[in-house]
Amino acid sequence: MQIAFQENEWVLWCIESPTAFRNYLEALSSQVLGEEGDFVLSDQDRLLDIGKCVDLIWSPYTIDVNEKRCLNKIYTQLKEEAFDEKHFLQTRQLLSDIYSYFTELEQGVDVELDYGEEVEFSQLLKAINVKVEVYKGDTLSALGQYLQVMAKLLEKKILVFVNLSAYLEKPEIEELIREAFYLKLQIILVEQKEINLALPCKRYIIDQDRCEIF
Repeated sequence: MQIAFQENEWVLWCIESPTAFRNYLEALSSQVLGEEGDFVLSDQDRLLDIGKCVDLIWSPYTIDVNEKRCLNKIYTQLKEEAFDEKHFLQTRQLLSDIYSYFTELEQGVDVELDYGEEVEFSQLLKAINVKVEVYKGDTLSALGQYLQVMAKLLEKKILVFVNLSAYLEKPEIEELIREAFYLKLQIILVEQKEINLALPCKRYIIDQDRCEIF
């Protein structure tokens, strides 16, 4: 089976057999996590890394915009910004002031202290708990923010949702897909039964007998 993506068109991948449903998703999940597998993602003749381009969402309640990979990306971007030409001197002065401050505090302690000779910028970010501000709202709002983080921060190209229709009403799914289109994200909905939305769609169906219907 080959899935072809078009701009502003979502993909329904309906897998009716529970065994096939499980097997396909387990295989895809392992590749999203960086393991080898049989799925291939390409842009014309150029092979793409599934782990870098695809995210698999099992449930709206498992998403986390402050998971490690997101925070690492934020820290990397902030560090690059802090040490660019515009901010370099200010950043060096800040780190020097912090070191000098603790050197002064050490004078009031009755034992000799040992600490790094230089303050690490990424450790400073962790110390002040820099993270993405989480939207206070419903499930749809949380998913909308997740789309923003995946597209703008992690630069994902394809989001795969598993049984999203079990959590959202059709108008809500349509709203989410429109947001994805705006962010230039491709959306695959993996479902166990067909769903119809008022948006352009390409359908790929694997029935109970594992016959492929396009």
